[in-house]
Amino acid sequence: MSKRENKNTDNVPIHLPQIDTYEPSCSHSPTYFQTNENNILKSDTEQIVEENDIGYCFGKNFQLGWIKRFPWVVYSRIGEQGAVCKYCAIFGREFCGKGSHQKLNTLVVKPFNNWKKAIEKFNEHNSARAIQIDQNRKRLIPIIQIIIICGRQEIALRGTSDYGPLSLDNSEPTYNDGNFRALLRMRISCEDKNLTYHIENQALNASYISPMIQNNFINICGKIIQDQLVNKINQAKCFSVLVDETTDVSRVEQLSLYVRYLENNLNIKKNEINNYVLKEDFLQFVPVNSTTGQNLATVILVTLKNLGIKCDYLLGQGYDGAAAMSGNFKGVQSVIREVHPAALYVHCSAHSLNLALAHSSNIHHIRNCIGTIKSVGNFIKISAKRIELLKNKIKEFLPETKWTKLTSMCETRWVENHDGMLRFSEIYKPIVTTLEELQIFVDIETSSKALQFYKCVTTSEFIISMITATTLFSITLPLCKILQSVKCDLSEAVDHVETVLSEVKDMRTNINENFKEIFNKSEQLFISVNEEEKIKIPRLISRSTNRINVDIKIPEDYFRIAIPIPFYDDFIRHENLEGRECPVTLLPI
Repeated sequence: MSKRENKNTDNVPIHLPQIDTYEPSCSHSPTYFQTNENNILKSDTEQIVEENDIGYCFGKNFQLGWIKRFPWVVYSRIGEQGAVCKYCAIFGREFCGKGSHQKLNTLVVKPFNNWKKAIEKFNEHNSARAIQIDQNRKRLIPIIQIIIICGRQEIALRGTSDYGPLSLDNSEPTYNDGNFRALLRMRISCEDKNLTYHIENQALNASYISPMIQNNFINICGKIIQDQLVNKINQAKCFSVLVDETTDVSRVEQLSLYVRYLENNLNIKKNEINNYVLKEDFLQFVPVNSTTGQNLATVILVTLKNLGIKCDYLLGQGYDGAAAMSGNFKGVQSVIREVHPAALYVHCSAHSLNLALAHSSNIHHIRNCIGTIKSVGNFIKISAKRIELLKNKIKEFLPETKWTKLTSMCETRWVENHDGMLRFSEIYKPIVTTLEELQIFVDIETSSKALQFYKCVTTSEFIISMITATTLFSITLPLCKILQSVKCDLSEAVDHVETVLSEVKDMRTNINENFKEIFNKSEQLFISVNEEEKIKIPRLISRSTNRINVDIKIPEDYFRIAIPIPFYDDFIRHENLEGRECPVTLLPI
């Protein structure tokens, strides 16, 4: 075997231990080398070179170049001195071959010191190792492939009692031992010869299908993916870090760490100018004990360094607007900029939009409308009878609609409430008639809540607030999706925000014409459930501090002043405040 072949083989140290030398069930006694495995493993090339430099003498004709040529060779000074294969000496059996009748000898249980035949013996042993490595890889490939496919499909590996030998008979287990073992049996039934041979001839402690081994392979796959991402990031020579802090289901505070970088697209011809693609990838979850700005910044920088990312290429930071993240003195962004001044901080644009909508939705008419829609949805969804009743009403009044049920309202992502409000307005009449019928149910709790919800959703304030909020959310929803896309950069985000703000400002400027359309839609909904009535102004009193109390007799004028004007004004003001730093940030770029 040539040096090149030998080097390529040994650079990938995959050698499967056939048996644990300290396992009580071993059928052989440990060799003298196995009982001194720490000494043998420590006898690596660097240690031998150091000892040789200070005057240590090897065997009479042992050459230091052999250690460099065959990395598995060590010179043993235990008992009879000579060359030993450090892997075989520790992990090998006392007997080998078919039927385990052939006893191992030199390089394994006995040092080799016939230096005249050293190269010949080492090449022979190296060839045997290469064959063993190739066989071991073929055995592992089916196992690794199953783990990877389960990960890609987000399928759980584990099951009940998923340990012990894997039965090869045709009978299925009486319990669910997991997808991993089920897929192993499927591959064996499809005549996967390598996997079948491995399962049939494995040692009990070398099957490589245990839960611990599964986790090891998962960690290795994750490390390979992570290393590939790190390599791409370092090749890009510019990246931004995106971080958000959250608490997982086990109540552990952790950071989710993402990076944005440019990747060279090899599919594009080299003579084209724009041959880079903007990428955004997840790197790691990092548990944190303290959520101060100084500690979070330290955790971020240390994590990037440990992953092998060159922080000198850090040019951007993207966080939410929390004080610990965005503070100018002790926030994460300021601490990181002290070390890496080029890392500009940008408040997450989608988060800014969400905050603007949340603040503007605090107008009590809009807030009460959203709360009522959420409560009605929860009230209907908790009962199968109520769900079925609503489905029947939808088929009766709106047979062509695609909606069959209500959707949930999001607690935090206000822009996502557009879908819930739009669906509620489209199936408004079936919802109202459902609540009417639920009022006559025998169950007191059901009938009383149905009456309360019916009174709420049939008011003029509720209907106009719902149509007004839906109109604004329909404009901001596309913006939110654009801001969360990977390809959207800062300048593009600013342009889109300015476009939406301009449109909302135009709606506010021409509020008389725009609200007329909203009022007409609201009146149609109101008449559909109150045929003998029209939209009315709520009762006014001489003094009021919690709602508008202007002396206006025309319903359209009253509700225009009470709902859309303050709603649009608040959104414009808060969006301007949340996005005020973006144009300033663009100046030094």
